[in-house]
Amino acid sequence: MEAYSNKRFPELPHLSKDNLRNVRGIRNANAHAYTSAMIDRNHTTALASGLGTGREWETWLSDQWNGENNTKDHLRDEWNNDVGRQIGRYAEAHDLG
Repeated sequence: MEAYSNKRFPELPHLSKDNLRNVRGIRNANAHAYTSAMIDRNHTTALASGLGTGREWETWLSDQWNGENNTKDHLRDEWNNDVGRQIGRYAEAHDLG
């Protein structure tokens, strides 16, 4: 499943799965929060949650299968996605761009 595909969200081409995997630190946190905020703001919280959680679990399971333990990164990404959804809800409630 490619939750952040260019076809689904053409306004976010720089946040493709491959690009997100290569972004580290604060840029990675911002990418997760921004993507979740935009999906939440422009669509629904349920969609933002489903896509974000689905992508994180797909990545975590794939990495586990390949012998990589990325549990901390997985949990951090889930946290950043949740922060983004909260920002998206706030932006929608206050009619922010």
